[in-house]
Amino acid sequence: MNKIFNDVLEKIRPDKKEIEKIADISQKLKDKVVRENVEPLIVGSVAKGTNLKGADIDLFIKFNKDVNLKERGLEVARKILPAGKELYAQHPYLRGEIEGIGLDVVPCYIIEDSSNSISAVDRTPFHTKWVNDNIQGKEDEVRLAKQFLTGAGAYGANAAVGGFSGYLVEILIIRCGSFTNLIKEISQWKPPVKIQNVEGVPEAAMTLKDPVDERRNVAAGVTLKGLGAAI
Repeated sequence: MNKIFNDVLEKIRPDKKEIEKIADISQKLKDKVVRENVEPLIVGSVAKGTNLKGADIDLFIKFNKDVNLKERGLEVARKILPAGKELYAQHPYLRGEIEGIGLDVVPCYIIEDSSNSISAVDRTPFHTKWVNDNIQGKEDEVRLAKQFLTGAGAYGANAAVGGFSGYLVEILIIRCGSFTNLIKEISQWKPPVKIQNVEGVPEAAMTLKDPVDERRNVAAGVTLKGLGAAI
C-alpha cells in the first residue's frame, strides 16, 4: 500500500521547480501590493503546502473596514492583474494567469475576530493560519485525500460538485491523523454525517464545526451526492 501511495504522490506533488516558481511569483505579487500601500497575504493550499500540481495562487489584499471593496478593492486588484476576469462570490474578485499559473486576487477586510467576518472571505486568513499551526507534517496525507476525492468525483465545494473543500479535507486529515485513517472513517459513514453539532445552522448532509468559527458548519457545501460519492 505504501508503494501505491508513494507512486501517487510522485504524480500529484508539485516538484521543486514548480514550488520555486510559485514562491518567486508570490513574492513579486506581494511586492506589487505593498507598493499600493495595502497588506498582501497568500492563502489557500499553496500557503499551507497542501497543493497538488498545477494549483492556483490565492492572493488576498487586505483593507480596513471603511473601504469599499467593490471600488478600492477592485481598483488595486486590477493593478495587480490587469487582464483578470471579474467574478463574484458574494463580492467581486479577479481571476487570471501569470506565467502559466492561475491566480485569484481577492479583496477582503482586516478583522480581529474570525467569527465576526464582514465579507464572505474575511475568515480565510484564519483558516490558513489554523492549518499551518496544526498540519504537523501531514501535507502529503492531505494531498492523497484530495486526489482520492477527486477520483471519486467528490472534491470541490462548488455547487456543481457538492463535494469537500480543500479546507475541509485539511481539517479531516488533522482530526484523523492520516489518509488511511480518514478512509476507514469515511467507510463507516451513513448520511447525514454529524461529526460535531453546530448550533443554529440548517440541517446538512454533513456537519462539522469550523475550528476558527464554531457557529459555522465548515461542511455545509457537501451535498448528499458528494457525500455518497466519497463513501
